[in-house]
Amino acid sequence: MDKVSIIVPVYNVERYLKRCVDSIINQTYKKIEVILIDDGSKDKSGIICDQMAKIDKRVKVIHTKNQGVSQARNEGLKIATGDYIYLADADDWLEPLMLEKMIKCQNDLKVDLVICGYYVEEKNKSISYCMEKNQILDNVTLMEKVYVPAEINGVVWNKLFSRKLLYNEDGTPKILFCPLYSMWEDVLWVTEVCIHVKKAYYMAEPQYHYIKRDSSASTKGFRPYKVSMIAAGMKIRDILNKNESDRKIIKKFDNYMHLHFRGTIYEIYKFSPQYKEYITYFRSACFQIMKFGLLNRNSRIHNILMRIHPRLDSIFITILQKNRNNTLRKKRVE
Repeated sequence: MDKVSIIVPVYNVERYLKRCVDSIINQTYKKIEVILIDDGSKDKSGIICDQMAKIDKRVKVIHTKNQGVSQARNEGLKIATGDYIYLADADDWLEPLMLEKMIKCQNDLKVDLVICGYYVEEKNKSISYCMEKNQILDNVTLMEKVYVPAEINGVVWNKLFSRKLLYNEDGTPKILFCPLYSMWEDVLWVTEVCIHVKKAYYMAEPQYHYIKRDSSASTKGFRPYKVSMIAAGMKIRDILNKNESDRKIIKKFDNYMHLHFRGTIYEIYKFSPQYKEYITYFRSACFQIMKFGLLNRNSRIHNILMRIHPRLDSIFITILQKNRNNTLRKKRVE
């Protein structure tokens, strides 16, 4: 029976941690090792980790000084011994059959990677993100869909990786997370890994619950560290170029990157007192994206307007939305 290593970085999540770990140790698939990396938590998270290790001998705990989620994941990757590797976030939870179903797909189909659908949990609602059908994916299709949030997405927690994909013959990880980036570090790592995937399988069932918290890194408005998303995005673009990725993949990423950059620029415009300091950097990044020449028509217009002033792009978005609404009304009447 193959073993699954589950790596969970932990930082100040005392409210959610037990639910997450319980959902892992209560999986119907029992041959697992759970590696909890306490990344210098200041609340009771470290204590909870130790308590969980006493309850279940499959749980291992490493306490480190705070170095960020990337380094915490790296610490887990360095000691994982499983035939398959899975990475979860400490404030989320798994459906009970998740690992059993994904392992069965791995064993039956002999693929490098299995991906599943997921739920996004907000305050008063749960939204399912799942493709329409189960399917085997070649490398080009996989890479394209990595840059579609509603399909595969560039996150780590809806993916089960085979060990041979992530490790050298001597047991050292082939690819580690880059601690330089505090945003898109997961998209960068997933890109570097998926470039080497020959065949993947998508399981069209939502099996993971992602908690969208107001205080999470991706939802609390503009912070200076979000600038690192630009650097990570440009790094990903360089990797795709150097690997001579299919033009369809690069085009999909360019539009994905541009969409996120626009959102961050608008956050700077609305919320940051350092607007003038950061906007020059972001405009330069927009110009670099434009030079790639692969943006779709609306993205090109967004790019030009954003470089002039974010307010113009906001007006353009309003106009597009009104046109869509009018089109929908006409179709309903017909």
